[in-house]
Amino acid sequence: MRSNNQHIAASTDSSFSLTERFLAPYRQQLADSFSAVIATTETKLIKKRPGGSLGNLVTEAMWLHTKLNTPGTSQAPPATFVLMNYGGIRLKEIAAGSISVGKIFELLPFENTLVRIDINGADLKKLLQQINNVNGWPMKFNNKKFKSLKDINPRQRFELITNNYIAQGGDNCSILKTLPQEDTGILLRDIVISYLKKQKSIKADNTDYILK
Repeated sequence: MRSNNQHIAASTDSSFSLTERFLAPYRQQLADSFSAVIATTETKLIKKRPGGSLGNLVTEAMWLHTKLNTPGTSQAPPATFVLMNYGGIRLKEIAAGSISVGKIFELLPFENTLVRIDINGADLKKLLQQINNVNGWPMKFNNKKFKSLKDINPRQRFELITNNYIAQGGDNCSILKTLPQEDTGILLRDIVISYLKKQKSIKADNTDYILK
């Protein structure tokens, strides 16, 4: 005769088996989606300050997203700056070849969303000077219009595109916490995945986007 403990163990094992059979197809679907190739890179992508080709990939995707979602214009407004914190890029490199969905989850594992911030030139210059002190972060801006910090008019209004961690004052960016901002709720990871799907093949951009 089985003890109560044996009955409980048998019942637990049965429930576990049923749960596993139920979840197995979904686990496989998840594994398949993570391994799906969304683009290729001709050369290795690397993380280095201020941005490296990995940081530039993320800010370029954010820039294109802004361009496509700004009414009445075919390009990102000239007074737009895109900023990504260096610590938010979590891979040191992506090898040349195929880029999978899973690799972008490794690159951007946090649930960070894209935020638009209204900032004046004086505060923007302070922020950029602060970032210069740590040898720069991944950035994107109209580098035909802005060659140095002197080109930023302190009284002009700018749109700063960044992530919610920075917008809330993370990485010593407390200057941004009280500024007017809109959290779009769109994950940076999804923005980069969408960008790569559209590009299909990318080249490493190791341009140093930095204003001094």
